[in-house]
Amino acid sequence: MNRKFAVAAVAAALVALSAAPAAASQPTATLQPGQDQLYSTAFWGETSFCARNDARSAGQMHVVNRFGTGEGPYVDVQARSNQCTSGWYWGVPARVVNTGKTALTVTVTP
Repeated sequence: MNRKFAVAAVAAALVALSAAPAAASQPTATLQPGQDQLYSTAFWGETSFCARNDARSAGQMHVVNRFGTGEGPYVDVQARSNQCTSGWYWGVPARVVNTGKTALTVTVTP
C-alpha cells in the first residue's frame, strides 16, 4: 500500500467519525425512567456526564458508547444529589440511559 493511499484512508476514517449522526443539540436534558438521549463527546479529552436527582429516592444512569457493546459505567445517583462520571469517547456519540425509577437531569460537558 502506498503512503498517499494510507493517508487518504486515515482522512476518510476521520471524516466518517465526524459525520456520525447528529447528537443532542442541548447539553442538558431531563430523562424520565427508561428514556435515553444521544450526546456528542470530545474527540480529544474527557467528556463528563453528570446527573442530578431531585427526587426522594435513588436513581441510576448508564452511559453507553454508541458503537460499543452496551458496556459502560452505571452511575448510582442518591436522592437529592449529583453524581458524575467521565471518560474518553474519541468523538463517538454516547447514549445516556435512565435505568432508575426517578427522573434525572443529565448534563454533558465535552
